[in-house]
Amino acid sequence: MFKLKNIVICVTKSEHTVRLARLVARMFPNSVFHVLAVIPRIRSRTMYTSLFKDTVVKIVSEAVEEVEVELMRESIFASKKAILYGKPVKEIVKYVKRNSIDLLSLTSSVTEPPSSDLVGGTVAKLLGKLEIPFLIYPPVCMKVPRKIENILLLTSNYSSLNKALLIARAIAKLHNSTITLATLPKQSTSGIEWFRRHMLRLDISIDIITIRSRSIEDLAEKLLKESKSKDLLIVDRRALGEHRLLRFIGLGGLSVAEKMLIALSQAPIILT
Repeated sequence: MFKLKNIVICVTKSEHTVRLARLVARMFPNSVFHVLAVIPRIRSRTMYTSLFKDTVVKIVSEAVEEVEVELMRESIFASKKAILYGKPVKEIVKYVKRNSIDLLSLTSSVTEPPSSDLVGGTVAKLLGKLEIPFLIYPPVCMKVPRKIENILLLTSNYSSLNKALLIARAIAKLHNSTITLATLPKQSTSGIEWFRRHMLRLDISIDIITIRSRSIEDLAEKLLKESKSKDLLIVDRRALGEHRLLRFIGLGGLSVAEKMLIALSQAPIILT
C-alpha cells in the first residue's frame, strides 16, 4: 500500500501554518512529521547584536512549538523538529534529500490577500528544485475539514505508478472520499476507463467531468471555481504542461496560471 512516510511542515510565524499543520495531521495521520524552520543568515552588523539574534530565535521557536502543539491536539506524536540556519531554499532542499521526505507542505504566502506576486519566492523556487509532491495551503483557504470528502483530481497519466493517482487513492481509502476526475479533451479514454474501474474495485466513489478551456489561464480559472466545492485539489503538473497554450515563465518555472491556482484556490492543493 502506497504511503507518504515522511512529511515536512515548513514553519513560519503565521496562523496559516497552524491550520496547515491541522490539515496534514488529519489528512495523513499515520505519517512521521518533520517540523522544519529556517532562520536566514543576515550578512550585516545587525545580526551580531545578541538581542536581535535572541529575538529571531525566540519567534521561530515559538512558531515551531505552536505547530507541535497543534499536531498533539490531533493525536500526532510521531514528529521531529529542526531549526536550521542559512538560505531557506538551500537548507530545505538539503533536508528533504537527506531525510527521504515524501511530501513537502507549506503555505503559498504568509499574507492575506496574497502579494502582487501571488506566490512567495521561496515556494516558487522550491517548486522548481524538488520533484516530490507539494501540499500547498493558500491563505485564502480558511477551511480545515475534519475529513476529506471531495477530491478533484487532474492528471494526464494513468500509470499505476503515477503519484497523483496513488495519493488520491490513499486519501480516498482513508477518508471514504469521492474522487472527481477532471479530464481534458483528447486524453486517452482507455486510461480514464482503467482508472474508473480500478477505483470501483477499491470501493472508491468516482465522478468524471471534462474541462474544456481556451488557454492555460482559462483552465486555472475553471479549477479555481471547482475548488469552492472541494476539500482538496490534486494536480499533476504534467497535465498542465501538456495544455497546448502553456508556456512556463517566471520565477522557479511557474506560469502565471500555476501561480493563480496555488495562490487563490479555496481548497488545499497537492501538486505532483
